[in-house]
Order: sequence, then structure tokens, then C-alpha cells
Amino acid sequence: MLLMIACICVQGCSDEVGAQSQANPEKREKIFKLYGGTEQPFEAIDSPYVLMNYWASWCKPCVKEIPELNALDKHPSAAVYAFNFDRLEGEKLLAEANKFGLDLPMLLNEPAPLFGEDSPAALPATLVVNTQTGEQQWLMGAQTKQKILSALGL
Repeated sequence: MLLMIACICVQGCSDEVGAQSQANPEKREKIFKLYGGTEQPFEAIDSPYVLMNYWASWCKPCVKEIPELNALDKHPSAAVYAFNFDRLEGEKLLAEANKFGLDLPMLLNEPAPLFGEDSPAALPATLVVNTQTGEQQWLMGAQTKQKILSALGL
């Protein structure tokens, strides 16, 4: 009985705010931590669609789609961010990005949990959020600029 009370007390003192945030991800502030030390509030992004691409240097389809994502980022309706699946940081991240010509803002914090989503189980994967409606969708596999624009109805 005493053990059960202790477990309930410990459970009650656990990260209650975090549990609440996970249940309501739209209620918490979403901050993108970017390579270079800056932070970007999601709500301040001035684009109808935000795309967060998960990539890795060992993933050939990821590398193949980098030029397409770079081109898409120039579209007025899309803001594209890259997140390294291996969680590289600092000079290692910059070296990998340069090696493959990645010319996108690079996220240091994983984006999916900010939107109540799990990490993708396979790569490449792109989480798309409509900033006007809040609708979210995953695009799995290598994408082209045209495929993405078509999926977004643009």
C-alpha cells in the first residue's frame, strides 16, 4: 500500500506540463532552433506552407532530392527547413550540408514532436504544415519540387 502511494506521488510530480503539451501540441509555442544560433518562432514564418525535411548523408534518395528542396524553398508559398536525422551539429553538420549542396535553414531541434508527431521510421520524409489551417501531412520518399507543389495544390 505504501509503495502504491509512493508511485502515485512520483507519477503526480512527473513532467505534468510536458504531458499536457504532448496532448495539445498546438497549445505550446513552437520554436525552431537553427544552425548558427538563431531561433525562429513557427508563428512568425510568413509562408502558407512550412516543410520540414528529414535527411541523412547515407540516404541516397535524401541526397537526390536536395536540389529539388533548394528550388522549392524559393517558391513564395513554401518555407523549407532541413533536419539531419543523425542529429549532427556544428562543423560536422555544416560539412555535410556543404558536401551535398544543402542550401536550406538547418534545424537543430527535431520538428515532428513540436507538432505532436512521431519521428519518421524511414527516410526521406518531409512534414508539411499548412500555416493557415494547421493541417499536417507527411510526404514519404524522395520528392521533386513539382510533386510537392502538386501535393499542396499549388
